[in-house]
Amino acid sequence: MDKYFVTSPCIRECTLDDDICVGCFRSRREIIDWLGMDESKQRETLEHCEIRKAQRKKSLMEKLKQLALK
Repeated sequence: MDKYFVTSPCIRECTLDDDICVGCFRSRREIIDWLGMDESKQRETLEHCEIRKAQRKKSLMEKLKQLALK
């Protein structure tokens, strides 16, 4: 049986903001555990990353709108 690997989402812009990396959007725990995760857990983590990325983008856009109104 062939083993497929999920590519790490790391883009080497590691900066944690409230325990979430602003480069890959993984939590500190997810980053530490990545290599020990099975494929399904890695894919689940990537889904969480996409949700966090969208939430951060929405939050930043709201902050920009507020600044523009001042």
